[in-house]
Amino acid sequence: MKKFLLFLLMVTFPSWVLAQTITFTNPLRSASFQRLVENTINVIFTLSLPLTVVMIVVGGIIMVTAGGSEAQIESGKKIITYTLIGFLIVLMSKGIMALIEYLVK
Repeated sequence: MKKFLLFLLMVTFPSWVLAQTITFTNPLRSASFQRLVENTINVIFTLSLPLTVVMIVVGGIIMVTAGGSEAQIESGKKIITYTLIGFLIVLMSKGIMALIEYLVK
């Protein structure tokens, strides 16, 4: 019964229901989708630079401390190789974004 009365009030007096204004602020601080993608790529690029250096150092340390173990040396090589491949992908994403922006304008 209470739900019915509430529904009746909402239908009869919509100004009561719509009396308050709700506003949302943009938490992403991006005015457009293009700006959102640019910001995301810039953050990923900024984080990948020091991470690349750290992972290359880790791979080198694993190789140096291998003590002749082929598995350890191979593991260090893989870490360095995959790190460089990942960094190239990040670099290419910035290039692809610039290319798309150039082609659209």
